[in-house]
Amino acid sequence: MIKILVSGVVPFDSGKTTFSLRLMDLIKEIVGEKTVFPFKPVAGHNLWYSEHTIDESLKHGLLLGNDALKYLQKSNLNPRYINPVAAASVPVDLDKLSFDFTEYERYMFEGSFVLMRETTIQGKEIHDNYFVNRKILNMSVQSLSKKMSKMIDLFMPVSVDDITSRILNAHERVSEFFKSVANLIQPEVTIIESYNDALSPLSLDSLDLAFIVSPGKAFAVEGERVIHIMRVMNSPPWIVRTGSVLRYLRSHIIKSFELPAEKSVLDLIFH
Repeated sequence: MIKILVSGVVPFDSGKTTFSLRLMDLIKEIVGEKTVFPFKPVAGHNLWYSEHTIDESLKHGLLLGNDALKYLQKSNLNPRYINPVAAASVPVDLDKLSFDFTEYERYMFEGSFVLMRETTIQGKEIHDNYFVNRKILNMSVQSLSKKMSKMIDLFMPVSVDDITSRILNAHERVSEFFKSVANLIQPEVTIIESYNDALSPLSLDSLDLAFIVSPGKAFAVEGERVIHIMRVMNSPPWIVRTGSVLRYLRSHIIKSFELPAEKSVLDLIFH
């Protein structure tokens, strides 16, 4: 199995998903019907800006965000395999906070996750576990309440006080989830997309190639070098920002190229 990591240098709109989808299309031209496994282990989305994801989640009977839905259009794999941890946030109602802007800003920028799914796997059995922060739910804007109620009724989540910490803790478990799924589906190529600007969304013991993506440009880096950095860092890779280790990666860049990626990128993968 060829293992590829795609990381971004900025928290939002680096272009990781767009790049990964393009990579999938190019790789499929080489491996044909063999499995290309897109893996976005942890994904968050805002229901206000992506209200269509509520309808899609209800249709699929599974909490799914924008990126997972895009991968699902290009893959016939179980969406749970592609995205085991999904979290949805909502804007809180300023009026319900008595116009306390400091508190409002804290919720809006530090996280207002209201619903989370974590899928676990044991052998071939898959289980979906849902969690809801009812405090955030009660503070959300009224326009989302009706559809949110439908999701709560469908998923029957367990009430928790803090979803953000659960997301961080889930990173530790997705490494084993990835191994189990990869063993089941035996992919030819796996593309692992990181979360926000984290170096990696999971612990890895091997890596063939990494792509560091910035708006408009990507950099191919030796996989072994990225693994070495993960091992010597004092923090887990999902805590380490990609930008903070660029100086250690610079001398190990194989190639840089403008986006969107052209077919020549395949030479780096199937060399």
